[in-house]
Amino acid sequence: MRAHHRSRHKVDLAGLQALCAANYVALEKLMPQLRGDTVGGFIVDALGGHDVAVRILERAPYTTIIDIEQCGNAASAAPPPQFQVRVYHDARMAEVVACQGHRHIKPRYDYPNAGMYQRDEKFQLNRFFGEWLSLCLANGRSVHSHVLLS
Repeated sequence: MRAHHRSRHKVDLAGLQALCAANYVALEKLMPQLRGDTVGGFIVDALGGHDVAVRILERAPYTTIIDIEQCGNAASAAPPPQFQVRVYHDARMAEVVACQGHRHIKPRYDYPNAGMYQRDEKFQLNRFFGEWLSLCLANGRSVHSHVLLS
């Protein structure tokens, strides 16, 4: 009798790197002050009435870790998007490392799994982040309007 083997999901590393590179470019357009020496955080008027709060969690010579949260509408049933992103300035990539409180996202999951993550959850989160950044850029009043937070 032949055993049934489910094919394991293969990580699309090139695709993930391309997404992270595109996300870096979009993030740089939306928040050019990330490359500077800003500490604490700032608010970007990115969605015309729905500001985006950015908190700088860690800054190193080649990387910055930030929390990005859309300031939500209380009338909405869904929580506003919230991402933790590691920005690699030397490689010009921005990778989602946590989303909506979910941390330590693996590049590959067997399915089904206890957390009900997609087989390519990391890829999906980075794609969602890229789409969200595109929405911010398309609907923002100014990519340079920001208020520093302490």
